[in-house]
Amino acid sequence: MKPGKEQRRSQRVEVDGELLLDIHSDNVIKTDTVNISASGINFLSSAPIPMFRELEIKLTLPPVRKNRNVHVLKCHGVVVRCSKKDAHWHEVSLFFEDLGRDARAAIDDFVSRRAGAKKLIS
Repeated sequence: MKPGKEQRRSQRVEVDGELLLDIHSDNVIKTDTVNISASGINFLSSAPIPMFRELEIKLTLPPVRKNRNVHVLKCHGVVVRCSKKDAHWHEVSLFFEDLGRDARAAIDDFVSRRAGAKKLIS
């Protein structure tokens, strides 16, 4: 494998806080989403989350078309990376596990439309 070569199988788009992410946890954790794909999500967390910790999250995707509803998805995943970003934030990568067909389709639709919109703007 060549160094620096992209290893992700799913297209990923930057979301810069546009998604609502609710981590079901005993502790209150502030989050801010960074990017998403059908394979997982990368987000900023106010607290470190241990590697391999399984999380249940509620993810709210904004509508990708006019006159459409938001998608609220319950997802399970495992933390595959957590690194300190600065004094207040940790960057966390969560790999989705057992993502249902409808949830995967909703994320794929969101990602492909966002990617297409960004190409039109560029």
